[in-house]
Amino acid sequence: MFHSRKVLSEGERRERSFSRIFIGLFSFIGIVFILIGIGVAVSRAQFLKNASPVEAKIIAMHRTGTDALGMPVVEYTVDGKKYTDTLSLSSSDMHPSGLITIYYQNDNPENIRAIETEGFLIGIFLFIGLVFASISWIIASVRRKHRRNIRQLLANGLKVDAEITDIQENLNKRMGKHHPIIVHCRYLSPDGRLYLFHSHSVWCRSHEIDMTKKIPVYVNRQNPARYFVDVDAVL
Repeated sequence: MFHSRKVLSEGERRERSFSRIFIGLFSFIGIVFILIGIGVAVSRAQFLKNASPVEAKIIAMHRTGTDALGMPVVEYTVDGKKYTDTLSLSSSDMHPSGLITIYYQNDNPENIRAIETEGFLIGIFLFIGLVFASISWIIASVRRKHRRNIRQLLANGLKVDAEITDIQENLNKRMGKHHPIIVHCRYLSPDGRLYLFHSHSVWCRSHEIDMTKKIPVYVNRQNPARYFVDVDAVL
């Protein structure tokens, strides 16, 4: 009995750890991208407070290392004086002899930025950040709903004792070198109907499951497709 409690506690701990790591990682990535996007947007807005646009000609694409696209070297004129400088951002539509609009600081014409390209970059960062943050929120919401459904099935579901037929590893999940298992079982009702069930992913070893025991399954009385296989009962 003591061993069963220990295994159950370990399984629950691993499941919580897996979910927290997965949700936390996606949330962290989302927040980082959103903060970068906001940071670039704030810097862009501050730069524009004292900036003016000017048309510039791309005279070359400066490439370094493995940079296939390169950074545009532009030539532009402010108050009759020509300037040449290299932008810190580039896009696929920039090429030698092309014309682009850049912005320069009124008190320092050599301080230039490709504002339109930065606007596109801000949108990309915010979009990626929102996607990752949304995924983490969806996963957390699904887990809360799953736990709520389990509580409802345990309280109000029809309990049947099913026969364990198979145990498989869920290769889609992994923590360290281990995968959780899925328990498959079947139940033959008194009226001759055969029902097949499978558990959610459980963080324990297959040898810790007592195959000789009947496994409790709690089935929704109105919808048999909704059920909960209580793996804890056969540990």
